[in-house]
Amino acid sequence: MGGDAISGISAGNSGLSPSASEITIREAFVRRLDEQGFEGDINLQVSSRLVSSTDNSIYQRLPAALIHPRTQEDLNRAVRAAADGELTLAIRGGGTGTNGQSLTDGIVLDVSRHLDRILDFDAEAGTVTVEPGVILARLNAFLKPHGFFFPPTVSTATRATIGGMIATDASGKGSRIYGRTSDYIETMDVVLSDGTDLQVGRLTAPQLEEAMSGKGLAARAYREVHRVVTEQADEIRHVFPDMNRGLTGYNLQNVLLEDGSFHIARLLAGSEGTLALTKKVVLRVRRLPKYRQLIVVRYASFNDTLRDVQTLLPANPYAVEVLDDRVLAKAQQDVTWHALERVLGTRSTLPVKGMSFVEFVGDDLAVLQEQMAHAVTLLTNSPHEPIDHKAVSDPDIIANLWTLREKSVGLLGRPDGHKQGVPFVEDTAVPPEVLPEYVSEFRDILDGYGLSYGMFGHADVGCLHVRPFLDMLTPQDRALIRPISDAVAALTKRHGGLLWGEHGRGFRGEFSPLFFGETLFAELCRIKDVFDPKDIFNRGKLAPGGAGYPVDRIEGIPFKGSFDEDIVPALREPYALSISCNGFP
Repeated sequence: MGGDAISGISAGNSGLSPSASEITIREAFVRRLDEQGFEGDINLQVSSRLVSSTDNSIYQRLPAALIHPRTQEDLNRAVRAAADGELTLAIRGGGTGTNGQSLTDGIVLDVSRHLDRILDFDAEAGTVTVEPGVILARLNAFLKPHGFFFPPTVSTATRATIGGMIATDASGKGSRIYGRTSDYIETMDVVLSDGTDLQVGRLTAPQLEEAMSGKGLAARAYREVHRVVTEQADEIRHVFPDMNRGLTGYNLQNVLLEDGSFHIARLLAGSEGTLALTKKVVLRVRRLPKYRQLIVVRYASFNDTLRDVQTLLPANPYAVEVLDDRVLAKAQQDVTWHALERVLGTRSTLPVKGMSFVEFVGDDLAVLQEQMAHAVTLLTNSPHEPIDHKAVSDPDIIANLWTLREKSVGLLGRPDGHKQGVPFVEDTAVPPEVLPEYVSEFRDILDGYGLSYGMFGHADVGCLHVRPFLDMLTPQDRALIRPISDAVAALTKRHGGLLWGEHGRGFRGEFSPLFFGETLFAELCRIKDVFDPKDIFNRGKLAPGGAGYPVDRIEGIPFKGSFDEDIVPALREPYALSISCNGFP
C-alpha cells in the first residue's frame, strides 16, 4: 500500500489537502478493502492520484485514492468496501475519455494495470473472452494471425481498453458497415452495486421471465428495465434518432430485440460505469477482410467535401473520413505527411480546403473494383467539383494514410501560440444528409466568438470532431465553455442529432433531458436508482439515482487550465510541454 503524502500540503486551490473527515472516510474504505482481502495495489500518494486526476478532456478532478484491482474478485471487494455509499467508485481504463468519464473525487479503480488478460479465443465460434483492461490494439494483434479482428475502430486504439469501449459503446471508423461495440457483446460478467455477480447476455422470453422472478438486485433490475422498454416503447421510438450513432447512456432502444429476445448488455454498454462494473466480456469477432482499396479526394472547399459524402454513399464505402484545412495544415508538420505527398504527386494549383479518405473493404476483389469504379464515376460527375482524386491499393500506403487521419486529435492538440484545440463539443453527430448545413451553422457559432478550430471525422455517419482553439489558462477562454456548449447542444438538437455521437456524455450529463426528453430522463433516473440505490458507481454522471446526489454541471468541475494557471509565469516556459499536455496518458 502506498503511504499517504497528503498531510501538511498547502497548494492554493489545487485541492490537494483533504479535510480530516475526508481522510477518515478514505481510511475506513481502505480498512474495509483490507478486511475483504483486496489483492491489488492501493495508492494514496498525491503523485499517483494526480495521474488519475486528468484524462483526454479539459477537466481535472483529484480522486481520494487510486486502486488497481489484481483479480476480478477485487472488483467485488471494492464494491463491498464502498457499500455504505460514503465514497463513489469510478472505473478507469486507458484514460482516453474526452468528457471526464473516469474522473472523480472518490475512488478510481484502474483496471489497465492487472485486469488485462485475453482469457480465451474460440475460432470456430468466432468469439474472444477478455478482461476489461485489454487494449484494443493488443487484442487485434492477438487476433490477426488467426485471421480475425474486433471491428470497432477508434483512433486511440493503442491506449483504449475494451472496458472503456464498452463504457461509451465506442464505434469509430467504419461504423456504417461494422456497427459499434455493443453489437459484438455475447455475454458480460459484471459486479452489481451490492457486490454480487451477474452474467448478462441475450435472453429468450422464458429466460427473461425466470430472470425477473427472483427477489435479488438482479431480478429487480431486469423487471425495471423490462417495464421501461415495454411501457415507453412509443416514446423510445419517438425520441431515439434514426442514426448510426445512437443515444447512449442508457440505450433503451436496443434492449428488446425484434425477435422478442432481451439483451440488457445493450443497456450496460454506454452506461459509463454508472450501473455495474465489467469483470470480463465475451465478444464476437469477425474475419479480416482480404482486400482494401482507398480513394483520396481533394477539394477547394470543406463544405463541398461534406456535400460530396452523399454523392459517394451509393458506392457503399466502408468509410468516408474527412479532414479540413486546419488539420491538413497541421499534418504538413508531421513526419507522415510525405506519404500523402507521394500518393497525390504534384501540388494542387488550388488551395486544398478539404480532403476525403474513401475506403472499400471485402473478400471479393472484383466486387471492390466495381465499387471503386462506381465511386470514380460518381466523383467525375459530382456537382461539387473535387480538385482531384487518386486510387490507392498498396496496403502499406493505405496504412500510412490512415495513421495520418488517426493523428488528427494529436495534431490539433499541438500548441498554436498559447492556444490549442480542446475537446468539449467534439463528437457531435447529425443525420449525414444535413451535415453540411449543420457544419455551416456550427462554424457560425465559433466564428461569432472569433475562434479558430479544426474539423475532422466520420462524415459517412454524420459524426464530426470539432476542436476550438482556446487558451485554457485564461479565465476568459474558460468562460467560453458554457455558452458554446449550450449553443452547440441546441444546434444538434434542432438538426435531429446528438451532442455526444461517439465519446459518451461524462460531465455533459446535464444535457440528458434535452435529448431524452423529460419522460425518458425520469425513467433513466429510476433505472439508475434500481441498479445503484446508494449511487456508488460514478456519481454525478449521466443520471441521478434516489440517493440525492445531483448530476454534475460542466462549470461545477474544475478545468485543468485553472490548475495550470497557478503555475508561476517563470516556470511556464520550462514546463510548456507539460502544461500543453491535455492530460492524456
